[in-house]
Amino acid sequence: MLLSVTHPGPSISAWIDFAFCACDSQEAKMDLSQKYLSLIHKVTFDEFCNAYESHSLLSLSKENGLEITDAYIIDVLASQPGHKTVWSMKQYVENKIINGIEDTEVRPSRAVLVDYGFLNCKTTEEHKLVIDVYRAFFAMKARANPLELHKACIEGRLFAYFAKDLGFKLKPKQTYQRLLKNLNPLPNI
Repeated sequence: MLLSVTHPGPSISAWIDFAFCACDSQEAKMDLSQKYLSLIHKVTFDEFCNAYESHSLLSLSKENGLEITDAYIIDVLASQPGHKTVWSMKQYVENKIINGIEDTEVRPSRAVLVDYGFLNCKTTEEHKLVIDVYRAFFAMKARANPLELHKACIEGRLFAYFAKDLGFKLKPKQTYQRLLKNLNPLPNI
């Protein structure tokens, strides 16, 4: 896939593994694809595969003069093998709509359910309210800061982040306060 300057879509794990989840536009995804293609031409196939398997694509890129400067891409690649749940949540949101049609078979991971309020949804309509908040967030493109959203998540302040920090008009307020709630911040154990 990377050899043809295309990129994986959100339905496969490589979308996160190769940090395409951190791109906010088609142009950014193509730029990242081009960087990987350049890297593949500079190193052996085994070197590339070993870097992927050892979660060191970022350092291999740097060693070969292909500096990655996007903070979100760096965050994803530096966090491997694990990654922040915000990237899984973005994957879920992007996977829900395929060709303009909502895919009812796509389910969020347990971490996304718990961290981002989906577990609080009692009805399909409430689930749609929550997913629409995240869709609106990612539609903000340059103003959408996934790392700030993740921080708000781990601080247990999702509703405040959207309503106060970003100025989202979330009504009815009590419904969104209940939905955009998680178990965070977790007490020190």
